Amino acid sequence: MGNSFFTDNYMIYFTVGTILSSVSHFIILIASIFLVGKIKKTATYLILTGAILKTITLILGVILPHIYGVTDITSMQGINSILIGLSLSLFAVGFILFSMQLAKENTKL
Repeated sequence: MGNSFFTDNYMIYFTVGTILSSVSHFIILIASIFLVGKIKKTATYLILTGAILKTITLILGVILPHIYGVTDITSMQGINSILIGLSLSLFAVGFILFSMQLAKENTKL
């Protein structure tokens, strides 16, 4: 198993990685929707917004290279990486706020 094994199978790795990532993001999106359905607070809306935006960036990351081709892919990946950072920031801030709210409610008991 030399280097040729990895270079010959790189499409399999990208495909498996994309499938695992997609399934994970959709699970997070569904969980976020359930969370907002149960608890309507600013924190949960931030979590949901981050999950929706991250799912959109995942879809764009798969579709855009096929639409624009290789010449514009660098620009598209740059814009997509900014959106990914924004989505993860929204999700993280919402998660921190939600955790703080839960901790505060538990200490009141």
